[in-house]
Amino acid sequence: MYCGGAHPSAGIAEYQTWNLESGKRVNPWAWIRGNAGRYGPRAPPKFNALIVAQATRNKDDDDDCRDAVNANASYLLRPGAQGLVFSTSSAHVIQACKEDIEIPYAALFPFLTQEGKLAVESLLRARVAPIAK
Repeated sequence: MYCGGAHPSAGIAEYQTWNLESGKRVNPWAWIRGNAGRYGPRAPPKFNALIVAQATRNKDDDDDCRDAVNANASYLLRPGAQGLVFSTSSAHVIQACKEDIEIPYAALFPFLTQEGKLAVESLLRARVAPIAK
């Protein structure tokens, strides 16, 4: 059995998000306007500035992770209870700098595609009225 060698779990590339009403997989990156990146989805500069501003590891000049957080624009993305959660995606040598940064749904609307606005509105409705089992 192979368990990842020196860098286990280094190959995790994304979270998988499902629409429970339709039973289909959805891509939350499609909700963000201008997210194209050469090696996969990336946060556009103005949107990335919002994410970085919410990061806790870039507040203190003495934090060893400050440069890594501020230079990051590639994230793993998943919906959270209060907003979209952007998990910093870092090289294995600075994994200790990883952070989950949750951007409140209300702050996201200026950056969302029409599909994204509809999806977030659906998520907000589901928080108030959960899907019956």
